[in-house]
Amino acid sequence: MINMQSFLNATRLILGSLAVFIGLCSSAHSQTSASICGDLANGFGPFDYRKYAGTAEWNRHQTNDQNNPLYLVHSAHFRPEMEALSHGGQGPKSDVGPELDYTLRAFPNHHRALDAMVRLSERLKMDAPRGARYNVECWFDRALRFQPDDPIARMIFTNFLIKKNRKPEAMQQLETVLKLAKDNAFTHHNVGLLYFDLGEHQLALTQAHKSIELGLNRPNLREKLQSIGQWTEPTPAQAESDPAKP
Repeated sequence: MINMQSFLNATRLILGSLAVFIGLCSSAHSQTSASICGDLANGFGPFDYRKYAGTAEWNRHQTNDQNNPLYLVHSAHFRPEMEALSHGGQGPKSDVGPELDYTLRAFPNHHRALDAMVRLSERLKMDAPRGARYNVECWFDRALRFQPDDPIARMIFTNFLIKKNRKPEAMQQLETVLKLAKDNAFTHHNVGLLYFDLGEHQLALTQAHKSIELGLNRPNLREKLQSIGQWTEPTPAQAESDPAKP
């Protein structure tokens, strides 16, 4: 007969050892990422992009506000011509890579700069564009190490993984995004679009229905699913929760 107390004590010992092992693995992964993709410490920042972009404070003070770090970075390193990949800060023939590099070191989860870095890499056909000290995947590694709860950064990364035909990793990212999404209808809708791009049409439909249930009924995901015969109307309860629907 098993001595239950001895069994429980042994189980606690095993679980405790497992927790220590997982903690060591997580720490080792972080250290490995830092050794390859750089420490996040920076002379200016790092700052959380979400605390400034799109906020009332940013909209009020984005012009000539010397106390706003996002304004300071944008005015020197992320001007419209730089986001458009036209040229860098040294004139029409200068590289934009150094400008995006500076922006992403100051704001590692800068959504628009991450997207710009991906586009620059694709244009130049270089994993690490000229003037950028890391490759594109490292910039995502840094963003998610800095703010692992940023669903938009994760969705931009997911789109990158989809383009690279790395479906299992993209699916894993979307699982994390859904845990972060909670009742954000836009996030559920955008996750649905990414599931559609991955060929996961039933999961895309589920997210379309979820976004409708939360009050958002945008046509683009519905039309994509209708175009391949994969659309079904939400349940009456879901439809009634959409305030935009008559």
